[in-house]
Amino acid sequence: MYPGAGIMALADYLDIPEMYESYGDTHTDRLTNPNMYLDPIKMGGNVISDIFSFGADLAGDIPAAVIDRFAYADYYNPFSEYAYEHGMNVNPATGEKTIIPGIDFADSITDYGSYLKDSVRSNALGIPYKIEDNPLNPKIAEGVNTDITKMVDDHYAKELKRIGDDDDDGYLDVAEEYATENTPSYAVWAYNNPEAEDDSAYNEMLNKNYMKKYEEIFPEDERRDFVEKTANSVYQTRYGINDPYLDQNQAILGPGLREFDLEGINLPFTDKYDIPFQYGSEGDPIFKYATPEAKDTYTKLNIAGEIGVGIPAALKFLFKRGTKKAKSGAKDFRGDSGGFDYRDYMSDPKKFTR
Repeated sequence: MYPGAGIMALADYLDIPEMYESYGDTHTDRLTNPNMYLDPIKMGGNVISDIFSFGADLAGDIPAAVIDRFAYADYYNPFSEYAYEHGMNVNPATGEKTIIPGIDFADSITDYGSYLKDSVRSNALGIPYKIEDNPLNPKIAEGVNTDITKMVDDHYAKELKRIGDDDDDGYLDVAEEYATENTPSYAVWAYNNPEAEDDSAYNEMLNKNYMKKYEEIFPEDERRDFVEKTANSVYQTRYGINDPYLDQNQAILGPGLREFDLEGINLPFTDKYDIPFQYGSEGDPIFKYATPEAKDTYTKLNIAGEIGVGIPAALKFLFKRGTKKAKSGAKDFRGDSGGFDYRDYMSDPKKFTR
């Protein structure tokens, strides 16, 4: 690595050359542009604003978090006969001890959050899953997904038979007829394509016409809806979550913690973000920058500036990302199971050939 390579890489990451050029067409224009000197001052103001906003934002969410925590708690009689025998701080419905007699608070993270935490822990440390039947474990998911695929295939096999497969050859009769009527005969095609080495091109044309009619009978959006409904039903029944490979935006935090979204103060019993906050590190600064290029550069510096100031700023940076409904990419947390699509849950229609 040559001397100064690190500085050059940092400048490239921050897009400093692009920012500099955005202040004018020539060096003179840029160096005499007052905005080039004002924008760094604005960034300092935005860093300070973000830090103070974080404290107010965090404190402002506490009332809503407390109310949410109690609203979703399970209440029981701490003076019942069961309580007399087992203790006032034991919920008779679950047999588990509670912190406050008569009140059994819900978990602070959702079922999905528990599975995700276990999955991250296992993949990051290379250790076994703590939750034995964790659906984010690719080995567990493989079996579940096989079941879903069979359910979907069985459904469409019955539908194909119901709509019309009189000769029981696995083809939709109406699509088979359409393909035959709208595709030249093989003899005509072979005569017009003497250079063809085999009939693969003909079969492709024949199947294309078959699929055109097939998809009129079974539209893609309807197939997608059925697959997603089936997959979510299976995962909900077995694990209490939606299919994690089709729905990667499921809530992670439960009652109480979910109110700390740090996107504004949540006033109790009202819609969220009643009092919004602006964060420069999120691309929404109080003090606006002169050019879009300057905004991009100073947003990155804004984050670094906050973290450099101390723990409160670093916490804000982590909180705003950790409390959102995280889009937890399957590849990141579930081995090689990423990139799932609804088509992965159904076999391709039988290819129609001559």
